[in-house]
Amino acid sequence: MPKILESIATVAPTIATALGGPLGGATAKFVLDKLGVSSKSSENAQEALESLLTVNPEKMLELKKLDVEFKKFLAEKDIKIEEIYAKDRDSARQRQVNMKDHTPTVLAVIVICTWVYVQIFFLHNTFPNENSEVVMRALGILDGVLISVFAFYFGSSKGSKDKDKAMADKLNKN
Repeated sequence: MPKILESIATVAPTIATALGGPLGGATAKFVLDKLGVSSKSSENAQEALESLLTVNPEKMLELKKLDVEFKKFLAEKDIKIEEIYAKDRDSARQRQVNMKDHTPTVLAVIVICTWVYVQIFFLHNTFPNENSEVVMRALGILDGVLISVFAFYFGSSKGSKDKDKAMADKLNKN
């Protein structure tokens, strides 16, 4: 649901953040319920939401209001999206260490090498305009995967920001 997720992010950033991670199905179900559309399960709720927003773009306006309501819901239930993502990344890292699994490292190297190759390739080649949308989509996906690799190994910018704030607070107390 990447393209529709970009549209949602401009209108309802909290909902978009939750849709893009481990809470995706549950978030989509929450939004569909609030929009008055029934969904049988969270597994197909994301597809139903994407379909609804594609067919009825005016529903995007309702998402703006729902974003505020969703923030309140998360606060009431004491759900911290960034903590969930951090735990998800940490469990993947711990799995890699515990199982001595080199697959993430191999995939990371492949992604980085592919990204570098593609950048060099595009510097030296041009494509007809009719293929530009496909090329741009592929580049966007590759950039997203590269960001995921860096987030896996070095943490997200949110985590870095929190760490910097905590260190500054600690220094200010001393």
